[in-house]
Amino acid sequence: MEFYEVINKRHSIREFERKQIPKSKILKIIKAASKAPSGANTQPWKFYVIQNKNKRDKIAQILRDYYNLTSYKNRLKNHKFREIMQNFYSNMGNAPCCIFIYYKKIKGYPDPVLNASATLASENLMLAATAESLGTCWINAFAHKPKKVNKLLKIPKDEILIAPLIIGYPKKGYEYLKREKRNLNEIMRVI
Repeated sequence: MEFYEVINKRHSIREFERKQIPKSKILKIIKAASKAPSGANTQPWKFYVIQNKNKRDKIAQILRDYYNLTSYKNRLKNHKFREIMQNFYSNMGNAPCCIFIYYKKIKGYPDPVLNASATLASENLMLAATAESLGTCWINAFAHKPKKVNKLLKIPKDEILIAPLIIGYPKKGYEYLKREKRNLNEIMRVI
């Protein structure tokens, strides 16, 4: 797939086929993620790949608990989006895999540098997944409950969750939510 086609095809996918991802594809996309630039070449990222159904169900429960405790569902004005999100939060769209990207704290390096580095790695991962005909979705709600996720996954205390991603083959017939992107004249200024 051509580079700009990959960028244009990448969307947040919220419904997946119940089909496991071959280990070779997981390794390929994580290798691509690890090629991201990082501040002072710190490469602070850690990738936790969760494919165990029991663990995935426990992770989904953390998401359901968060969703039920917030007024998020009441703030969604778009009826179709609200329906999609309620279904999505019940089972994470049946995603067969989660890849949670953390950064490891490094003495002498400020957190924003390490955070940005891990975020760059996550973008590489999402684009590589798209090139492999996989879909991803960054689930920000997990960032509100990092202690529960960290405890479940036995994450060291010096690692910080940056990109909680779910990944899998998009469900046949799934239509991603089309959202308008801002015009260049709104986001760019030539000086």
